[in-house]
Amino acid sequence: MLNPDAASEFQSWIRTLSPPQSMRNDSESMKRELNLLRSTLHRAGVTTSDQVSSVFEEIKRTAQTRSWPTSKELIEACSKVRGKVQQQFGKGDRSKLTFDELEKLENEILPKARSWLEYPSLREHGEATLEFWGEAIPAAA
Repeated sequence: MLNPDAASEFQSWIRTLSPPQSMRNDSESMKRELNLLRSTLHRAGVTTSDQVSSVFEEIKRTAQTRSWPTSKELIEACSKVRGKVQQQFGKGDRSKLTFDELEKLENEILPKARSWLEYPSLREHGEATLEFWGEAIPAAA
C-alpha cells in the first residue's frame, strides 16, 4: 500500500472532503471506500506524499463537488499528474544507456509494455512506456 508519509498525506487530504451521501452513516462502507481509494493510488504508482498532494490538488482543481473522489476520478487525476511529470522529464534517451541497459530495454521492457496493450487496465501504462521511448503505439483492437 502507500508508504507512511503518503498515507498520512492521503488522510490529511481526504479529511478536507465529505464522504459520499450514500455512505455517511455506514462506517464499514466508508472504510471499504477509503481502502479502494488508497489501493487506486498505489496501483497508479503514487508512492510519495508529494505525489499524493499533487493528485489531490488536481482533484480539488477539477472537482464538481466537495465529496470524496470516485476511483475513476482518482485515476484520471493520477494520469494528469503523471502526464505533467513526463513533460518535465521529456523522452527517453537511448544514447545514454549502457549496452546492458539498452539490451534490457529492447528485449524485456519494450516487449512487456507492448504486451500490456492487450489489457484495458494496463494499456495506459504500456502506452506511456512506449511513448517515453519513442516507440509506435498500435491502435487499440
